[in-house]
Order: sequence, then C-alpha cells, then structure tokens
Amino acid sequence: PNKTKNKKPCVNKFFFQFIMVFLLLFLSFEHLTFIFRLTFCLILPIPLIKIYHLISFNNIQVILHLPILFLWNQSFFAQSHIFMAVEPKTFAYFLIMFSLWYYMKAEYQRMIICLMLASYFHILVGGYAFIYLLLSTLVSQKGKNLREVIILGAIYLMSILPLHIII
Repeated sequence: PNKTKNKKPCVNKFFFQFIMVFLLLFLSFEHLTFIFRLTFCLILPIPLIKIYHLISFNNIQVILHLPILFLWNQSFFAQSHIFMAVEPKTFAYFLIMFSLWYYMKAEYQRMIICLMLASYFHILVGGYAFIYLLLSTLVSQKGKNLREVIILGAIYLMSILPLHIII
C-alpha cells in the first residue's frame, strides 16, 4: 500500500500551492474560492484591455471577439476555463496575457519575466506559451537579433531549471 502513495510534492505549481495553503490557514475553501473568482473576473480583463487598445479594437469588435474567445472554448492550452476556475492555470493565463501584450510592444525582457512567473504557476502552460512566443519573436525579427532571442531563451530555461531538477 505504501508503494502506491506519491510522497513527492507537486512542485510544478509552486506559487499556487504556496498562496492557497497560506490563505487556507485563515479562510474556508468556499470563501477563498469566492474571493479568487471575483478577483479573476476583475483582473483578467486588464491585459485584454491593453491588448485591444494596442491593436485598436473598437467596442463593437471587442464585443464580437469576446464571445468567440471565451464562450466557445475559453482556453489557450489544456482545455481549462480561464475565468471561473480557481486553479494554477488561471494565474498562468493572466501572466501569459501580459506576456502577449509585452510581445506585441516588443518588450521581450518583460515578456520573458511574465513567462517565467507563469511557468512557476503551471509549467506546461508557461512552457507552451514560451515556445510559441519565442518562436514568434524569432520569426518576426527575421533572424536579425538572433543572439538576443537565444539569450532570452537561455534566461527563461535557467530560471525554470529548479523545477526541472525537482520534477
């Protein structure tokens, strides 16, 4: 019976576990779920508003885009709900949306920082976004700043190395 028990901690969701365990010392699970859902509904539109403003969407375009993005699939990776779920992916999606905004503004250092934090919330979601955005950066720059892209990729990989060692 003891052989089937997994005694290894789930460290690929380190930040999420730290936040939840700490807050569960003071709040019930139901209260915490309510607070996080309300918080997510209030903060998740912030990076979306910035992205819509950057690409000059008007209100009609935003109203047409949101149902397509969030009601049909409501997912980027791993088929998980973005808005109403209280899980590590929700934190990671929030940071990925900011990294997308930084990518669109060509602020690649900030993009990598957001991707690193997203990976500490959920390694797969952050990792997939890192691969997509780094390849997009490489393609959009047409190999001009190959050295910078390699350095950014190395910084990201070195920052999440502790997760790979433990996992």
